[in-house]
Amino acid sequence: MSTAGPARRAPRHRSVDPTALVALPVTATDRSSAQQVALLFAAWAGLGLLVCLLPGQGVDVPLMLAVGTGFGVVAAVVAATRRLRRWQLHTCLLLASAVAALVVLDARGSPLALAYSCGFLTLTIVAISTCSWAGASPHVLLALVGPLLPAITGDGDAWASATIVSGLIALTTLYAGFMVRAAARAEVDALTGVPNRRGADRRLDQLSALATTGSPAAVALVDLDHFKQVNDSRGHAAGDALLRAVARGLRAGVPAPGCVTRWGGDEFLVLAATAPERLADHLEVARRLLPDGASFSAGVTGLVPGEGPSATTSRADAALYAVKRSRRGTTEVASVRETGALVLTGPETAGHDATRQQGP
Repeated sequence: MSTAGPARRAPRHRSVDPTALVALPVTATDRSSAQQVALLFAAWAGLGLLVCLLPGQGVDVPLMLAVGTGFGVVAAVVAATRRLRRWQLHTCLLLASAVAALVVLDARGSPLALAYSCGFLTLTIVAISTCSWAGASPHVLLALVGPLLPAITGDGDAWASATIVSGLIALTTLYAGFMVRAAARAEVDALTGVPNRRGADRRLDQLSALATTGSPAAVALVDLDHFKQVNDSRGHAAGDALLRAVARGLRAGVPAPGCVTRWGGDEFLVLAATAPERLADHLEVARRLLPDGASFSAGVTGLVPGEGPSATTSRADAALYAVKRSRRGTTEVASVRETGALVLTGPETAGHDATRQQGP
């Protein structure tokens, strides 16, 4: 292990959402989820309040005023917070399903009931766009049952229209889900199967947002040692096989919620919601999983709240460069003091103050 000194105890932080970095739809960020839920609730609030102004609808006006106002308040709160954690997202979707079902039952046979039955479709699109297939399935199931509630509770004439609405919800949800995931595949590196540079940038933005909450976060730039020699002496097929093997080793060594991405060429960017020293430990595990004769050098750094992603990767790149100059096959951990000096901690810098001013 190339990091010097005993590992510092990580401070206690709020729990980290493990879905922040793992494979989810492109729109499954905390910010995007908040935007979609706020829009959904605002639309349903407008519908509930509008029906109170239309005469002859045969609806419970006090109930619809409460529904419209409630949806509006939740939409305003979600829009103001700008972020929704996973549990908050699921709570909002379940709340919307319950209220929509109540309206469908209360206004059965009216245009409002049909409108809210179709509104279940917007709910499933939000669910399938912000959750995994497994995470969205309970919400989709509730949305399919919602339009059928009047028929289930005794209105036999409603079966035909309710079945049509549920069928449209199912088909549209499947289509939307596959389209969202097709967009996600554009972020996958075809050779290694890990996220590509585009996917890395998006996950780095997520990790930077996570760091602002006080949670630990770290990145590592990993560079294969002597990769050009492998390509030149054994051919590009061997080089491709080595890249795949390194990607597998990194993914096996860095547990969830860590994420391995291909930064470009023979470089990988590893992101983890953990302390830098802990990420360095994971890289040591990954290094032992590489094929015989293969090795990599790595520069690790923590994320500073409010710091841009480019500054973070530049600091990791500086640590990686220091390793490649003198100690290939090891890991360097870089930190930043309040003065802005880059501090490299490794076997050759232990025991004395080895700093250099961080460049632009």
